[in-house]
Amino acid sequence: MSKTQKKKRSPPTSPSPLLEKEEARSKIASKEFSLVPKEGSSNSTVWDSFFLVVNSTSQEFMNYVSCKQCIYLYKFKKGSSPTTLVRHRCSAKENTPEASVVDIEVSDETKVEIIEKLVLLCARDLRPFNIVEGEGFRDVLQRFTSIGAKYGS
Repeated sequence: MSKTQKKKRSPPTSPSPLLEKEEARSKIASKEFSLVPKEGSSNSTVWDSFFLVVNSTSQEFMNYVSCKQCIYLYKFKKGSSPTTLVRHRCSAKENTPEASVVDIEVSDETKVEIIEKLVLLCARDLRPFNIVEGEGFRDVLQRFTSIGAKYGS
């Protein structure tokens, strides 16, 4: 073969194509795919909020993860950084029937107690009252509520 003639190379083999989200959702609904918790150690607490999507028969990871509350799917390959998952803002709100396990009514007495504790927090730590209006504060409270629901009081 001369230098001007180039040897034809076969294209590199690629992994099986990634399913589209709608197809993955359909397979989850039909029980062909399952949602399973991530096993093993991880430095990220994001896995407390996400399931891995696996083939129900082979248990093969399908390159998707799903929010445990709102079931939103993200494309995710093993070894990838969970940064996108950390930024997930779950569409399931604590007051929606789909997201709440038990729907309870908080008494007026408990509401007053919470307000008093929040006022003391602001006074003792010299913080503005609007600190309790922020999304970050609500996220912290939601996390504490989830921990309480999981581990009890």
